[in-house]
Amino acid sequence: MQAVAFWGLAAVAVAGGIAVFVVGSMARATFALLASFLAAGVELLLIDLHYLGALVILMMIMEMLIMVVFMVMYMMNPAGLMPMVMVHNNRGALAISAGVFVALATGILLTPWPQRRGSPPRDVTFDLGQALMGPKMLVMMVIGVAILATMIASVVLATHRGRYDRHVRFDRAEPEPDLDPARGPRRRCRVTLETFLLLAAALFAVGLYGALSQQSIVMVMMGLELMVNGVLIAGGGFWYYVAPGTADGQVLVLVAITVMALEMAMGFAVVTALFRARDVDVTDDAGDLKG
Repeated sequence: MQAVAFWGLAAVAVAGGIAVFVVGSMARATFALLASFLAAGVELLLIDLHYLGALVILMMIMEMLIMVVFMVMYMMNPAGLMPMVMVHNNRGALAISAGVFVALATGILLTPWPQRRGSPPRDVTFDLGQALMGPKMLVMMVIGVAILATMIASVVLATHRGRYDRHVRFDRAEPEPDLDPARGPRRRCRVTLETFLLLAAALFAVGLYGALSQQSIVMVMMGLELMVNGVLIAGGGFWYYVAPGTADGQVLVLVAITVMALEMAMGFAVVTALFRARDVDVTDDAGDLKG
C-alpha cells in the first residue's frame, strides 16, 4: 500500500510540475505547482517526516494564494487567466533539462549508496527540535538572520523609492525496532532510496527546463521552486534510507524549505520593483539591469 501511495503521489508531483509550463495560464500554472508541492509534502509524511511534511503543505498553500493575489494586482491580463506563452530557447532548455535528468538518473542507479545506519526515533519532530536547539543551533541562527535580512531587503526593494524606480513617480526517545537495516522497516515503506532520488531528479529537471525556457520572471520563479522541491524529496529520502538516527537530513530539508521561502519573497520584490519602474515582468526586458 505504501508503494502504491508513493508512485501515485510521484506521478501527481511530476505531472503537476510539467503542467506548470504547459497550461499557458499563470493562474492555472500556480495551482499546478501547488498540486506538485502537496504531493511532495505527502511523500515526506510517508517517511515519518510529519512536521516537515505538514510545513511544506501549509507553507505552499499560503504561498500559492499570495501568488494568485499577486497576479490579480500585476498581470497584464485579468488575474493571469488568459493564455500567455512566453518562452525562449525552448529546444535548448528541453535538451539541457533532459540531459541533466539522464545524468542524474545514471548516477543514482550506478552509485553504491551506503547502508542504512540506525532507525528513526519515536518522535522525529522532537529529535529535530533537540538538534536545532543543540548541535545545529548555528544553522537555526543563520536561518533566522537570513529570513530577517530577506524581509528587510524585500520591503526596501519593493517600496516606492526602490533601486529600480527612484526616478519614477509613482531527551531523545528510544528508536523503533528496525526490521530491515539496509532499506528501512518493510511495514512502513517498501520503496527504495533510488526511487526517491529518481523522483527528485525528475522534479529538478522539470524545474530546470522552466527556469531556462520561460521569459516571465514569475514562471522562472516557479521553475526554481520545482528544483527546490526535488531537493526536498532527495533530503527526505537520504534521511530515511541512510541515517535516520540523526537529524542531519531533517535539517537539510528545513534549510531547503527556508531557501524556497526566501527565493519566493525576493522574487516577488524584484518583480514588483520592475513592474513599477517599467511595467514589465519578463526577463528579456530586464536584461539591461544586469551588472
